[in-house]
Amino acid sequence: MRLLAPDSVADVYAITCELGLTKIGVAADARERCRALQVGSPVLLELAGCYHFRSSRDAYAIAADVKRQLADRHERGSWYRATPQEVRHAIGNRSARQAPREAAEARQAASVVEAQAKRERAEGVRVRRRSRAQVRREKLRALARLLASGSTRRAAARALGVDERTIRRWTKLPGFAAELEKARERHERELERALQRERKRRERNAWRRFARRNPELWAEARNPDRRPELRPEPKPVPDPGPKRGKLLPPIHFQ
Repeated sequence: MRLLAPDSVADVYAITCELGLTKIGVAADARERCRALQVGSPVLLELAGCYHFRSSRDAYAIAADVKRQLADRHERGSWYRATPQEVRHAIGNRSARQAPREAAEARQAASVVEAQAKRERAEGVRVRRRSRAQVRREKLRALARLLASGSTRRAAARALGVDERTIRRWTKLPGFAAELEKARERHERELERALQRERKRRERNAWRRFARRNPELWAEARNPDRRPELRPEPKPVPDPGPKRGKLLPPIHFQ
């Protein structure tokens, strides 16, 4: 059965028959609902109760509470083995009066949970899209590095675990040419730095061999003051001339 609009008026009805059964339900017009049910019913139906509500949400909440109260008398579908007075008493008790408020709180809690679940699903979709896009960007950068280093498309496809047609499709993307140019510049800089490191390593090894084979020359090379051509000339020492002894007193002989 089609549900009514949430803000539309509705009736909670109780339709009885000669078999001692009562049908409890919600409809926009209880009398029209009774006439529609009478068309396919072999027994006479009678509208025993009609309770009007301004909102179909309240009507559905009260009808659900009444069915819960009469659950032990349920026969089939919406038919219950109860009298119209029992239905009227179930509708008028405290549980039925609180049913709309409890239903509104339940709907609010369900809407909060649904909104949270929707945000989580959207966040999951964004994370998956972001992760896929990030993986694709990383693969494009890796392809640019491989091609810049001189690898062929077949070797790059084997290294990245994709088909060669995928490599051809990636190379035709709008931003791949700029990424390839950057990769080539980085590769050239890395080669230049590698050559400089190799040159310095060879120089260090040459100096080490030179130090092992010629320790004296190595010391002079490390300390220029020890080189013979750079040593300061010694200052000339003045000649003091012949040394004179002390005058002894004259000796007298007898």
